[in-house]
Amino acid sequence: MPSAKECFIKGINANNARNFGEAIAYFQKAIFINSKHVDAHYYLGIVYSNLQNHKEAILCFQKVIDINPKHIMAHFYLGVMYFKLKDYTVAIQYVQKSIELDPLLTDAYNELGNIYNEMKNIDEAIRYYQKTIDLDPDSQKSYYNMGNVYYHLDNFKKAIFYYKKATDINPNYVEALNNMGLSYKELKEYDKAIQCYKKAIDIDPNYSIVYYHIGMLYDELEKYKEAIPCYRKAIDINPNDSDFHDSLGCDYRKLKNYKQAILCYQKAMNLDPQNISRYYDMGYIYYCLKNYEKAIQAYKKLLEAKPDQFEIYNNIGAIYFYLKKYNEAISYFQKSIDINPNCIKGYCNMGNLYRALGNKTEEIKYFKKAARLGDKACQKWLDENGYDWN
Repeated sequence: MPSAKECFIKGINANNARNFGEAIAYFQKAIFINSKHVDAHYYLGIVYSNLQNHKEAILCFQKVIDINPKHIMAHFYLGVMYFKLKDYTVAIQYVQKSIELDPLLTDAYNELGNIYNEMKNIDEAIRYYQKTIDLDPDSQKSYYNMGNVYYHLDNFKKAIFYYKKATDINPNYVEALNNMGLSYKELKEYDKAIQCYKKAIDIDPNYSIVYYHIGMLYDELEKYKEAIPCYRKAIDINPNDSDFHDSLGCDYRKLKNYKQAILCYQKAMNLDPQNISRYYDMGYIYYCLKNYEKAIQAYKKLLEAKPDQFEIYNNIGAIYFYLKKYNEAISYFQKSIDINPNCIKGYCNMGNLYRALGNKTEEIKYFKKAARLGDKACQKWLDENGYDWN
């Protein structure tokens, strides 16, 4: 029968080879032989952590502490696991305990920064990231995290400062280069943004998000034809990201290539059925293609999830109006007004509908309501025709 030590070593080798199932079996066997084998419990926790099985990892790290209450890294990883489970209070307690046991544990200060950042306690996040940097001036992660904090505070110049610090330490830090590019884009320094993105691609040609961000930059410049190959490249690398397909569909829609746009939106919806907002774009495209039945179906699908979208009721009403299905049109226009009494388009459309029906009284009534809400066209028409709308 192998010893606990032999099983543990085999578990380490399996873990290093990323054979996690095998590693678990060996660590469990080592624990079966020696229930107080601290390292076996600890590395079993590490394996479960790598497999994102946070609850099992917690049990393992807790067992380590039961055997050795001063095990620094068990406290640290318990904090990390509770952070993953969004139990921030407990996470802070364990990470702070690891610092108490080892005041020079820089990863612990960085992790506290991450926790406080997630809690939107930005001052504390910055304090702990800075503490990490003070202890370890080569902590590229902390410079990167500081950059992210300032990026989300819309302080893009300061974000760039920290991203540059991270890339000075590690010139191949593609995440920092990518986010630096995003920061330059926000500052409208598009050439510098492109330079950052291209550096990231040179380092990692399969970093799909960078191609996506280049596409977004071209979209901002209304260079949709240039954006399309970028989105296609991102999809080639990662075909399962619904946002990539969605953005590609948007550009095809803007270029009036509706058939391609529909294919992209359908793919995006297949990948992410919960994002029902894409039905709005589908409705618009089918309307442009004069496929009114499918346009209405798409809009109604959106209303199933978001019944308070007054604009959608208005859009459906407009289609029914065009099809001369006036009763249905009135119903949908009225619904848009009921949801939003300040829906100018709803009143205008109702006025136009009653004009088509030859009902002058109702036509004037709805045009007056639109005029009072500030619609210039209705105000002008009423003035020219001698109707007081004030």
